[in-house]
Amino acid sequence: MNLPRIEEYELEQIRNEQENLVWQELIALVKENSSFCHCRDCLLDIGILALNHLPPRYRFSHIHEKNLNQRIANDRILVNQALWNAIRLVTQRPHHDKK
Repeated sequence: MNLPRIEEYELEQIRNEQENLVWQELIALVKENSSFCHCRDCLLDIGILALNHLPPRYRFSHIHEKNLNQRIANDRILVNQALWNAIRLVTQRPHHDKK
């Protein structure tokens, strides 16, 4: 029996969709809100903390997914909730002196 080789699966094409959505939504929040620190370290902490509290959404393709737009809208709500929770936590305990 010939087993498939791992190289045949294009593993580099697998993506966690939550990552892109978190960074897109965080950039939007930065543009419209100045109530939290926008330094590099705080933004990275916020994004990573949010990602750690979200379920991963690994995808290779959307071809077979039904209700994709509804799922993305629901994920956007969850991402924004996770981001605001992360903003609150990072604001309370930034990795730098408070300005």
